[in-house]
Amino acid sequence: RADARAQLKIDALVGGASAAFDTLVEIQNAMSTDTELTSAISGLNHDTLSGFVANEHIDWSLATAGTIHASNYTNTIYTSFNTDFDTRLGTKSTTNLAEGSNLYYTTARANTDFDTRLTTKDTDDLTEGSLSLYYTDARARAVSINNIVEDTTPQLGGNLDLNTFDLTTTDPTVSLTTTLTSTTTQGTITASTATNLSTTTVTVNTQADVANAVSSYITLSSTEITNLAFEGDISLTYFGAAASSSNFVWRDVSDSAEQNNMVIVYAPPTDEYTFTLPTDSTFPINSLDADIYFKQYAYGEMTVSSASTLSSATIQLRDASGFYIDKEHVTVASLGGSSYKIVFWTHDVSAGDVIDVI
Repeated sequence: RADARAQLKIDALVGGASAAFDTLVEIQNAMSTDTELTSAISGLNHDTLSGFVANEHIDWSLATAGTIHASNYTNTIYTSFNTDFDTRLGTKSTTNLAEGSNLYYTTARANTDFDTRLTTKDTDDLTEGSLSLYYTDARARAVSINNIVEDTTPQLGGNLDLNTFDLTTTDPTVSLTTTLTSTTTQGTITASTATNLSTTTVTVNTQADVANAVSSYITLSSTEITNLAFEGDISLTYFGAAASSSNFVWRDVSDSAEQNNMVIVYAPPTDEYTFTLPTDSTFPINSLDADIYFKQYAYGEMTVSSASTLSSATIQLRDASGFYIDKEHVTVASLGGSSYKIVFWTHDVSAGDVIDVI
């Protein structure tokens, strides 16, 4: 069946050709030997074809091949390319252009490059400005103590507060001129019955178990002591002297007993005072006690009369030797009218001492 179908296709192709021209080879051989056909084909050219005008085509065989006369075409040169390109480019940014070997700027890259470059520099590479000048030995010496000129007539330019201290010198030729401050009033010290109990109890710590403890201790900062309503000036000097004289004691309220036997240590870094109390067999103070207060006994007091208003903030006191007593040591209370009571809490005075109020 396949051969039959193939034969039908071949017969359709050959059609009614004679046996001498029913194959491609036979047709090829006949055309190659037909001189008349060959001569006719070789004589064909563009100008002899029917319907064409002579010289209307490009003759590539001549030197002028490819030349078209200006009258046969319209000049369509693209004259707006630059404008169109610029307009189109204006709608683009680096986002539309892939990064090549010329890298884009970024803050991170700039910072890295700057830091790297900066490490290769020092102040030799930076010009000195007019305000922030570089250090030099000459400049340092120019403002050092070596260039201070002695003032042969120095002046303080203000008041010198001795703060209860004395001026002393070993120069036998020195002289000191003072201006006498008028005395407002005077008073004579008498024994005082004034006492001051801390507003709340303090915490007592025992250094070992209570039964075998040889001592206990209380630690308070200056601020804590002040907040417990301490009167006068807080100092290690006061605590040491006042404990010995029983002007400062620890009071056990439940036992109605007081203890002045103590060792006081001051720690400046923490501004803390530690009061160590040896165990007293009669009334021991230890960590079991929850009713321990400090108590102050005033050194003395005096009553004065002054037409001027007196207060703890403004009062100035001076003893018979001309020594000024810091007002922090005392309290001043009005007794009505022009009378005032001045109580000495942390400055040791004795009955009979005459004190100027200025």
